[in-house]
Amino acid sequence: MEIEKKLIKEEPIIIGFFCLLASERLFRIYEKFSKKFNLPSQKLKDTIDESYYILFKKKYKEVDFLKVNLAALIPDSEAYSDVLADQAQCSVISVVYTLEYISEHNFLMVRYVFQKIEEAIDIIGHERGENIKKILIKEEKWQLELLKKLTDLSILDMKSVASLREININYSIPCV
Repeated sequence: MEIEKKLIKEEPIIIGFFCLLASERLFRIYEKFSKKFNLPSQKLKDTIDESYYILFKKKYKEVDFLKVNLAALIPDSEAYSDVLADQAQCSVISVVYTLEYISEHNFLMVRYVFQKIEEAIDIIGHERGENIKKILIKEEKWQLELLKKLTDLSILDMKSVASLREININYSIPCV
């Protein structure tokens, strides 16, 4: 992937931020799943928010605590017998991989985040029987644009983070 070649050259904080934004684009899926099955979605949202704090404050020891909480949020697709549960799994697992990257700076975790995004998109194609090419192209285009926005920032502070998070939500991965 073109984005991986560009991203690997960046500082770990930029890569971590990029991955958090990617995981956050999957959150609406988890939110819809939670609403459908009357489950709380706030824990995942809080974990994502806390992950930004950990990344920018470099409190990497707190990552393990967040990962423990995430394991309980991963939906069992067999228990729910619903493809939305499969998509929701992608949402939570992408956050786990992002946290792994933040704590260990292992670029393989970044690839796994991308795989979870692609998997969530593939589920749309399987379920709806539609061509997912447009969704993939839109996602790849946004990834490249987002990386440019990140690297163009002179200062990566909480204000610029909030602004990018707000824009990023407009590029959320669709739900089945």
